[in-house]
Amino acid sequence: MRILVTTTAGLGHVLPVLSSARELLARGHELKWLAGPGNTDVIVDAGFDVTVAGMTVRDRLAEFFRRYPDTWSLPEDERRAVAFSKLFGELSAPPVVEALRHLVRAWPPDLVLHDAAELAGPLVAAWIGVPSVCHGFGEIMPEKSIRRTGEQMAPLWRESGLEPDDYAGSYRGLYVDIYPPSLRSQDMSHVTATQLCRPAEGVAASGGLVYVTFGTVWNEVDAGFHAAVQAAASLADEVLVTVGPTGDPASLGTVPANVVVERYVPQAEVLPRSAAVVCHGGSGTVLASLAHGVPLVSLPRGADQFANAANLERVGAGVTVSGSDAADVPAQAQALRTVLGGSGPKEAAAALGREIAAMPPAGATADAIEAQGSG
Repeated sequence: MRILVTTTAGLGHVLPVLSSARELLARGHELKWLAGPGNTDVIVDAGFDVTVAGMTVRDRLAEFFRRYPDTWSLPEDERRAVAFSKLFGELSAPPVVEALRHLVRAWPPDLVLHDAAELAGPLVAAWIGVPSVCHGFGEIMPEKSIRRTGEQMAPLWRESGLEPDDYAGSYRGLYVDIYPPSLRSQDMSHVTATQLCRPAEGVAASGGLVYVTFGTVWNEVDAGFHAAVQAAASLADEVLVTVGPTGDPASLGTVPANVVVERYVPQAEVLPRSAAVVCHGGSGTVLASLAHGVPLVSLPRGADQFANAANLERVGAGVTVSGSDAADVPAQAQALRTVLGGSGPKEAAAALGREIAAMPPAGATADAIEAQGSG
């Protein structure tokens, strides 16, 4: 089977799809990948043929805030709906549609596998009459957000001679859900077919390290970042901080002797010896930490991070520090003390680790995708 994989720019959108794509490649299927600019080395190194199209993460965010500078003044649920529909519908999708049309004319696929924020893929799949599979990158987007995105994408569907889809084509086929069900807060009754997929592999962590990371996009070394490092250094014997592949470790200035600052360290090397993670609340970091049973302190900055942080607090596996407290060392230290010292967060995180381990592996997702392609 020929499978076209499409992902928008951002490592957090590539990595969740990678394990499923690798499994399909290992089974002998022919795969091509269209990806947004940046982080394509990860895809190439995994053995895939990659075409690059669309906007970079930085350009996309800059253009969004230029057009919609008042977005942050909106209530959180409205802000998410506006941001998702504009970032991934209005800005990201149009240039990728044309690139995909050109690609599928030369190499017609039997199925399109797209990440949940890459919305040109399902449109072009509908245009050539093949199935599409939507691969989640965290918790499913709120119904309000994806419906707003369907409205944003409607003109592109009509220009292609298609009747617009209410949800921008996201659920016209299978939805691959990597979010642990007990952590989920969003309704999924509008999704017709779902396949659970384990988001990360992990072993129960045993160590005293505190890992401070703000991912690869929302990683500006600001007052909150500095406060996180200082709070962690005051409570843990060993602290590891990563500033991102393009970040500058020197931007943190002089740090205490028990703090090591790196650009990037594979999480699989860090999390098994971690007692807590202090982060932005991004889905990749949250799910990888939970796979190892590690509780978190979240300092959400944008995107789905506020929802992830709220979900962690609801189940007791994390503490959120936001607003003016995010730049306050005592407030951050208190949050970290809670997850390090209390049994509740550790037990809740460990329970989620067991739940993640019990979720179906990539092989089950590949089976489900194959069934979509043959059906």
